Amino acid sequence: MICIHHLLNNVITYYHGRGLVDMVAKASKTYRVTEFEGLLTQISNISPAIGVYLQDANVKKWVWCHFPGYRYDINTNNPAESINSVLRSPREYPIIPLLDNIKC
Repeated sequence: MICIHHLLNNVITYYHGRGLVDMVAKASKTYRVTEFEGLLTQISNISPAIGVYLQDANVKKWVWCHFPGYRYDINTNNPAESINSVLRSPREYPIIPLLDNIKC
């Protein structure tokens, strides 16, 4: 998969498409091919250069409805979220018991 964050940054930086970022983000999250094609047509009508860039980026790598693999089998939690979930109840302990809990 292509990181949508970087794709959107490229749209802004290289094509000055700040006004189209929301449309591109919405297009990337569509579940229906017809909805995606409609959004891509709108984007291409507004900025043909961005439309060509998005097509060249291989839609199978950044659009949900075209992605061939499983999207939900990868754990995407960042380390801070993982630590927070582990320390949910020990967080309320005094500092020394909290540190002892973390150490174990």
